[in-house]
Amino acid sequence: MKTVAERAGGVRWGRLWLRGALFGACCLVWTGAQAQSLGREIEQKVRAATFEVVIPKPAEDPVVYEKPLPLDLLPYQFRNDKYYSIGTAFALGAHRYVTAAHVLGSGIGSQLGAPAVRDGSGHVYAIKEILKVSSDEDFAVFSLVGDPAVEPLEQGPHPAINDTVYAVGNALGEGVVIRDGLYTSDTPEERDGRWKWLRFSAAASPGNSGGPLLDKDGKVVGIVRAKSANENLNYAVSIDQVTNAKDNVARLDTVVHYHLDIFDTKQTETLKQEIPLPKSLAEFSEAYLKIWNAFDDQALVSCLKSNVN
Repeated sequence: MKTVAERAGGVRWGRLWLRGALFGACCLVWTGAQAQSLGREIEQKVRAATFEVVIPKPAEDPVVYEKPLPLDLLPYQFRNDKYYSIGTAFALGAHRYVTAAHVLGSGIGSQLGAPAVRDGSGHVYAIKEILKVSSDEDFAVFSLVGDPAVEPLEQGPHPAINDTVYAVGNALGEGVVIRDGLYTSDTPEERDGRWKWLRFSAAASPGNSGGPLLDKDGKVVGIVRAKSANENLNYAVSIDQVTNAKDNVARLDTVVHYHLDIFDTKQTETLKQEIPLPKSLAEFSEAYLKIWNAFDDQALVSCLKSNVN
């Protein structure tokens, strides 16, 4: 029988890198108006301030196989890279970098190692401290060991409907690309309409999660986080929510649906707790797992009591 933690519906963002990265990854291709350019100078600045989020591959595969795997079927870059490329991050302010919370959380509990960021030249920077997190708004702010010498991106005003926007990110783990589209609407957050997501038609692919959404002047208006289930539109969290959020705290606010095979019913539990920051990535991971393990234990007891006479 699987544990309650293994049954927790897709919203828990502290899982293995692949599930965490794919949860909020976008996988649509937009075919719209003729492509527009930010201009060479702005594009150079944007590329310099945008990073891959990576996790190290094991030095040696601990699994022994009966016969050699057909690794030649995998793309060359994936086979030969020493890291798994799982998302995108960018510089926003002095000693501050931003990504999606589910991208950062992909290293929590992973056997592969801690997430880090990699610049366009291949230099990898370790995460120094976690500064601000919101699991439900899906953003995380952190610092790095040995800051890259880059100019942070500027924050722009909220876009108007049908304004041109640019989704920037590590599309498909093959490097940072910039793709244009339109800002289409504000969409209420699914659970209680507590805020509005930005919706846009610029193409985004797996690996774009955590990348900046830019206006026509190359200023950040949002953080790319997910795709629409039924339309060729993608979602971003407004950058205003990130900068206006309370500093020095990680806010965990997640609704989880539990189900065990021996019961017909499903149960909904809500985790709502805060972790004081700043903390190192290791300290944050330890605190986060402690909270989730206790929550899982409580949810299991509650599920059993609800289904057993």
